[in-house]
Amino acid sequence: MSTDKTVEALRDYVREHADDFLDDPNVTSVGVGYKVTGGVRTGRLAVSFTVARKLAGAALESAGTIPLPETVSVGGVEVPTDVLQRRFAPGANATPVGQPGEPAPLRPPTVAEAQDPERTRRRDPMQPGVSLANVTVTAGTFGCVVYDAASGTPYALSNWHVLNGPEGRPGDAVVQPGPYDEPNVANNKVGVLVRSYLGRSGDGGVATIDARPFTADVFELGVTPASYRRAELGDRLVKSGRTTGVTRGVVTRVETVVEIDYGGGQGVQRVGGFEIGVDPADPPADGEVSMGGDSGSVWLQRAASGQASGEASGLHFAGESGATETEHAIACDLQAILGELQVALVPAASAESASGHRRDARAPRSDPHPRAAARISSAGRIPPGD
Repeated sequence: MSTDKTVEALRDYVREHADDFLDDPNVTSVGVGYKVTGGVRTGRLAVSFTVARKLAGAALESAGTIPLPETVSVGGVEVPTDVLQRRFAPGANATPVGQPGEPAPLRPPTVAEAQDPERTRRRDPMQPGVSLANVTVTAGTFGCVVYDAASGTPYALSNWHVLNGPEGRPGDAVVQPGPYDEPNVANNKVGVLVRSYLGRSGDGGVATIDARPFTADVFELGVTPASYRRAELGDRLVKSGRTTGVTRGVVTRVETVVEIDYGGGQGVQRVGGFEIGVDPADPPADGEVSMGGDSGSVWLQRAASGQASGEASGLHFAGESGATETEHAIACDLQAILGELQVALVPAASAESASGHRRDARAPRSDPHPRAAARISSAGRIPPGD
């Protein structure tokens, strides 16, 4: 079986069996990646598990968990598994200091201090890559400009937990910068929450941006996300976020289903997407691919030159929690979340003009776990074992 066919077979396996494994209280995610041995990524494809704690013997039983299989059968072939210790958490929560008339916060903030103060100030025109949030949330990132699939109305894209949050509802005010960065929210409104989604297809939301001027170019990247490309193992990506700014990474796992505790009435959710780790050829200065407040950033493919392209793959929504020796981020598949939100990267008229025919307004609503995708160039991808 070719590598491409093996990856697709493993994607199918995870879609079918992820929930069974995640019912184990110690398992925090399931995905497809290259097996890691002695801290080094090998060229062997594996079903990759992360666990809250690596346990053995009697400790497994006392924790209410069981040993994970060493191999799984996929299409009649025994495929190895990998078990890594890793947990994840969303990067923005209910605001720690409620504004007058607003509900009390549900959880302490998880937003880190931004490395560049320009990203946490009011910006006119507004620009993707800077602080933005619902008035009941701390602060996240304005990911990119998207367009209503039916009307073509421009919206700001970010996460459910940035634009909605535990206490949010459609019509809530959305501000730039977020309340954590500027508590005086009265003069910073950009629009209102239109719709949001939290579930297996991702963590996303959109808000109107009719109260302030805006530009679609991503801050410090100088590109506008205009097309989608499915993330594949080894892809080199870049994002521009409120907290850590521009960071680069490499796709380490695909078809990844993660358990995330959102608190409030949402509790633990199983959200699908892919994992990004540190690019050894271009690591972040402080070792952090992302931190709290980067939620909502769009992960873009990098061209062969290393610069950001206009091809977008994912919407950042979580990072590793607790003290770990590794650094990883999680993004939901962009096509899946755009479909749930009924929006597109370009207005319908532009898409029709580019394709030469009318496009159904429902087109962005795609399979939340797309299986079929056009073959893509391997430029900008890290080969296994490097």
